[in-house]
Amino acid sequence: MELIENKIAIIGSEGFLGKAIKRNLDNEKGVFWSHNSSNRNCLFNLLDEKTWNSLLTSKPKAAIFLSWPGLPRYNETFHIS
Repeated sequence: MELIENKIAIIGSEGFLGKAIKRNLDNEKGVFWSHNSSNRNCLFNLLDEKTWNSLLTSKPKAAIFLSWPGLPRYNETFHIS
């Protein structure tokens, strides 16, 4: 696992908030983790201990946890008030 000590780990980067942060944070400052990531090194499943170990052993500078598994239809406008 690559060390990312100078980067911020964004967990839940494919969700509503995660996508917005991903658009505004370049790859040199952030590493984007998701349960449906095509990058196997950044695959994160909240309920899978192996993915937690991958995240923790990469030693990010900080982590922003945005994951909300099972949130239905987060792209719908009724979630924004």
